[in-house]
Amino acid sequence: MKILVSIGDEYTSVYHAAVSSNNEAVTLICQGASADQKLTVDGDELNGNVRITLDDGEGNPNIIGQTFDIPDYLPYVVIHHHAYDGVEFDVVGSAKTKELAGIVKRTAVSAFKESSVHITEDFDDALQSCFDTGYEWNVFTILDFSKEAAEKEAA
Repeated sequence: MKILVSIGDEYTSVYHAAVSSNNEAVTLICQGASADQKLTVDGDELNGNVRITLDDGEGNPNIIGQTFDIPDYLPYVVIHHHAYDGVEFDVVGSAKTKELAGIVKRTAVSAFKESSVHITEDFDDALQSCFDTGYEWNVFTILDFSKEAAEKEAA
């Protein structure tokens, strides 16, 4: 299954969707862009996926979306993204159940907290953990694609 993740209205929110192709992902991102913004799509080094970058109109490119391929049988995906001075997304892991995805997220959060990063503010619940380092937000989010995986299996 191909998924799109992109930055939401705030640095700590993530928009996500199952998409049929990279073209569909780019189309979804384009719908939210204004005419004066320059969109760039880079897929050369991403193993069949794309990174979508949007110029803010002043020559500052920011990654705003990325596609990933995930196994249909592991529909709960843990995404890490950092945001403020640019955005970048990583798949931390995926799991068969929400409970197992919670373990993946807690393990990643624990490793992040044990790093030498200074945390000035944090927020943590079952689906998302957010950390402000004073420089940028680091966010770990569990995304649920179980409905899309079930629909794909039934088709």
